[in-house]
Amino acid sequence: MIKGFTATVLSALVFSTVLSGSTGGVDTNRFEVSVSESNEAAVSSVFAGTSADVILVDAGYDKNFCTGARCRVERGSLFVAEIIIATAERSQSVALITFLENNQTIQTGDTVKLKTI
Repeated sequence: MIKGFTATVLSALVFSTVLSGSTGGVDTNRFEVSVSESNEAAVSSVFAGTSADVILVDAGYDKNFCTGARCRVERGSLFVAEIIIATAERSQSVALITFLENNQTIQTGDTVKLKTI
């Protein structure tokens, strides 16, 4: 089971890198995040896997979506799921589902909000 899960996450990371055109190098450009930003993003894609589903989010560390961040997924005012960011690049992230509300599915366009304390 762990082997299949690892393969799913690695496939998503490779796919994410291909989409971004990244060469795997470290981005040394400085960036700033406004305190007034909403820390929200949208679900770009959902990839169904045999061990885990992978969520591609259209924001990265440029909007505080960093590895390990916990997020809520909402559709309008309806709570859909909780996810955790598995990896983040500057403008996109890959996440895994940690909790899915009964009878809900994550769809492209759903809102992803960072959970804050």
